[in-house]
Amino acid sequence: MFTLNRKVGYSATYNNGKMKLGAFLDYMQDCEWFQIDSEKTFREYLDAHNYGVFLLYRQVDIIRIPEYAENISVKTWIHELSKVHGVRNTNIYDEEGNPCIVSFGYGPFVNLEKGRPVKLPEEVMNTVLVEEKYPMEYLSRKISIPKDREGIICGEAVVGKSYIDSFNHMNNARYPELALEYIPEDFDFNRVRMDYKKPSVYGEKLIIVKYDEENSIKIVIKGEDDSVKGIFEFSKF
Repeated sequence: MFTLNRKVGYSATYNNGKMKLGAFLDYMQDCEWFQIDSEKTFREYLDAHNYGVFLLYRQVDIIRIPEYAENISVKTWIHELSKVHGVRNTNIYDEEGNPCIVSFGYGPFVNLEKGRPVKLPEEVMNTVLVEEKYPMEYLSRKISIPKDREGIICGEAVVGKSYIDSFNHMNNARYPELALEYIPEDFDFNRVRMDYKKPSVYGEKLIIVKYDEENSIKIVIKGEDDSVKGIFEFSKF
């Protein structure tokens, strides 16, 4: 398990003093990459072969949103590992050790030059610590979209420089942040599921499509060519 201790800063909160969705996703992402860095053999192998780990799915369950100036700890660990992918839990806890936000994420190993999945050797995988799975509700990694009706086109966006990460793609945390712009303020959600399909690059135009359902709102982010970049579901558990 890798732990990152933080104090919730002013820039990480909304006007109500509660932590922003994008901010706690950034904290999670930071913790995950520091954990990867701590697995020296694994990280060195990735770097030597120009391989990376892509996040394809994340489910976040919000128990309580931390507030400004709170001391929190972000903890991440791998609970499932194969030659082609890893599954991890990344949770945020308050100062007393109570869980505030719990999550799991799935990601394959990818050849960065070719953009294709790769297999890692067993001797490298055996060096990575695998721990017990966190007891939360694990939903399917596939988010279904209604096929009997069209979604409502509700907005557009352009991928700016500040969205780009080290893979020269739009950072994973920016998608749900963008999707949140189209969720009504009175819609009370505490679960966000994120299904990433195709990377977006700098300057690309994005189309935001919304599906209102009985107990959830789904946002599909597409490219101008109608390719799906990601599907994001906001709901109540």
